[in-house]
Amino acid sequence: MAKPGVKRRVKFDEVKFFSYLRKNANPALLRFLRSIDSRARVEMASYIVRYLRRSEEEPVFSERRRRGAETLRALSATITSLRKAATKYRELATIEIPGSGSLIKAGSYLWPEGAPFLADVLESEAAKLCTHLERARRLYSEKRFGVSGNHLWLVILQEFVSAWTEQELGHARLLRPDEIADLVTAGKVTLGWREDRSETDPELISKAILNFRSNPTNAWISGDGAKSFVQKRCRRVGEAPFVLGIEI
Repeated sequence: MAKPGVKRRVKFDEVKFFSYLRKNANPALLRFLRSIDSRARVEMASYIVRYLRRSEEEPVFSERRRRGAETLRALSATITSLRKAATKYRELATIEIPGSGSLIKAGSYLWPEGAPFLADVLESEAAKLCTHLERARRLYSEKRFGVSGNHLWLVILQEFVSAWTEQELGHARLLRPDEIADLVTAGKVTLGWREDRSETDPELISKAILNFRSNPTNAWISGDGAKSFVQKRCRRVGEAPFVLGIEI
């Protein structure tokens, strides 16, 4: 029994999901779904659910936020310390000892003759860490995954369909944005959601996927990472028991 004030999690009904598609999806999508293994259809539905239920990924994103904040703090503090050290070392180098010149030169054990000036080395290292800091900010930004949902799951959906159809039908098929929109709508209806709770406009879905794929920070995860993931899923799905009782 759900605790008072806690909304009960709606179970995703796959029969209802495919029943809605059977009555409302465009004919091309229906023909495609009917042409592939029912196990692959269920796998496709699972990605739609993951896309819609982003809130259930909160523990993962919470850990990313913690790790990201820790990384950014450490980099920022180190950069500040290196720059302060460089400034102090330059100040030290300006102190003159009568008859011996700069205090740094007089105490040559502080920095060997002919070696790069330590202050320059410290500032150079700080500059390198600044580059890492900017990359870390982009890497740990949650906006890169999308706002209405985690668009990575729509990318994986496309990659899975492409990999599975090449394996089963002999040619890779690209799942179109309007077909993804039909699947998302079916998912929302199955979960009992409002129509405006997540994006179902084909053009906006297309733009969201394109933005995700074209984001340099997402290059690996939307490319080799997604392909590797779906290849493993294809093997798992192919080894799973056949699905009964789900018509399309």
